[in-house]
Amino acid sequence: PRRPERVQPQMRRVRQLLRTIMSSRRKVFLIRHGRTEMNEWMASNPSSHDDPGFKDTVLTPAGEEGARKLADVAPEVDVVLASPLRRTLQTACLAYPNASIVAFPLAAERRWHSSDEGTPVEELEELFPQVDFSLVKETPYPWFHEGSKEPVPQFVERMCAFREALATREEEKVAVVCHWGVIQSLLNVSAANCEVVETSVDDLSPAPNQIGAWD
Repeated sequence: PRRPERVQPQMRRVRQLLRTIMSSRRKVFLIRHGRTEMNEWMASNPSSHDDPGFKDTVLTPAGEEGARKLADVAPEVDVVLASPLRRTLQTACLAYPNASIVAFPLAAERRWHSSDEGTPVEELEELFPQVDFSLVKETPYPWFHEGSKEPVPQFVERMCAFREALATREEEKVAVVCHWGVIQSLLNVSAANCEVVETSVDDLSPAPNQIGAWD
């Protein structure tokens, strides 16, 4: 009979192969948040580079309505991951009122304005009691880039970590409620508010040239 110490490495390789196969089959639905007060301001000031100061911007009434309508068409999934910014948490809770929602710091928007800076987790827990914030608590504060534009290499590195984190999850169907910049960097797709983009882990490919037009 084989010695146990030889069997264990083989079993590890088999388990790794199975994880790789499951990862390639895993369905991922990237969902952009609903319309926000910052989206409204940018639409009214398309050429401005000013920061209007909407720290951790929230959904407008129209954005909330869009997220509620999303609940009628949102794909059925095993888990909902959401960026811990308020607009994505709002969207996730409205679109998936009965789902398991996990705050996922790697899915936060690239810091461009103060609207992309987050809220302390203690406040978020009070605002969104139905959300699991354990991953946020495990991440050193601030879990978002603070004070200046997040450098492209740093953002791409975070998106690579985002992809790897999805690859190691066990669920077969995963929704990630996130942001324009996240979807653009991973798929080179310019998603509209509340748009659902179906993809797979294998198709997520963070690249600096996909961010250039936004930088």
